[in-house]
Parts: sequence; structure tokens; C-alpha cells
Amino acid sequence: MQPPGTRTRPRCSATSAPPPGLHGRPFLRSQCPSCWAERGRPGGAGSLVRRRTAFPNGIPAKVEKDWRAPAGVFHLGSLFGYAATPPGGARWPYIQVGPWDAYVDDSSLPQYYNRHVRIDPRQGIPPWFEKQKMRLGDAAYKWMLEIRHNQQPTAPGYGSAIFFHVRRGPDKPSAGCTTMAEGDLTRLLRWLDPSASPHYVLLPKADYAALRAAWGLP
Repeated sequence: MQPPGTRTRPRCSATSAPPPGLHGRPFLRSQCPSCWAERGRPGGAGSLVRRRTAFPNGIPAKVEKDWRAPAGVFHLGSLFGYAATPPGGARWPYIQVGPWDAYVDDSSLPQYYNRHVRIDPRQGIPPWFEKQKMRLGDAAYKWMLEIRHNQQPTAPGYGSAIFFHVRRGPDKPSAGCTTMAEGDLTRLLRWLDPSASPHYVLLPKADYAALRAAWGLP
């Protein structure tokens, strides 16, 4: 787990409650020359996971299917969605999810693990595709913003397919993602500015407090 880079300006941050900690409180901040200015909150609370957050370089470590969210500071990847275009006003790089898109969480496929893959059915449909395909007709995955945990390099088995996405309900945990009501998520997507290189900070409350000064967190 590394501190944020000094050039990072906007940050979406969330703090989670102690275990079992199903909920976190997200907020948006932009860095001024000498301060952090609050730019709003995507919602009153975001739904997180069945268990507390896990530190990627500590104990307990994030592993596949442990129902934990990874803790740390993360780059944001692509925005995926079912629609032909992203939500109105969103500027983030967008990929429409089609019938041949997959996001692989199977650690026995290291060449594809924790990656978006688009197959060409004319070349044959691989046996793993059905369990890894992205377009499931699930409203929770209407919009999915990639949280780049365990990438560059990728270690198979240490967590994959971590996203912001629409929650299924206020008390419905995810398997490691950060979820919120659709209106709150689209507000977040409109706020994000690719040119500003925003990051996502996700930490348990106690760790956020301990690292706040050293990492220059809001």
C-alpha cells in the first residue's frame, strides 16, 4: 500500500467502519494550493463488503473471493456500461459492454486474470467465457468504473474485478466492490476529470486517521 502521488489532485475517498463494516462513507475532494476543498458526497453511505477492508501489502491480504475490499490508494481504469454512451456529462473513457466482453476473475487463467477481454467468436468461444462474461443483464452492472487493484503487475489469486457499481440495496454487500445508488454513482462519474488524474482512497477509519498527515489526505 503506497501513499498518493504528489501530483494527484482530485480524490474520491471512503472510510469504512470497523469489522464487520458493511458500509463506508464516500466523499469527493479537490486539492487547492494549500488546502482540500470538499466537492460533495456521492451519497450518504456506500455499500462495501461482507468483511472489512484488506490491505494489499499487509495482513490480512486481499485474496480472490474473500468478500473483502482492498484498502489503499488506487488509480481508476475504464468505465464500462450497457448503454451506447456514458451518463450525460461524464468525461471518463468509456467502453460499451457487448455480448463478447469478459472480465476475468479466474486465477487459473493468468494471461487474462483481472483484465477486460473481448473475444472474437469467429475464432471460437473459449470454454471459460460463459462464467467470465460481463453482460449479464444485471442492473447492478449498468455502470462499472474500474478500481485498479492488483494491476501492473497482476498477481493471480490476489483479487480481481474491483469496481464502483450500482448497489442492489442499502443492506446488500458486494464481493469486494464499492457500490452506491445509481444517482450517486452517476454524480461521481460526472465529477471525475480524466485530465486531473484522480485516485480512489479506501481505508478503514482507524487507518485513515493514522495515515492522514503522512499521506496528505483530506
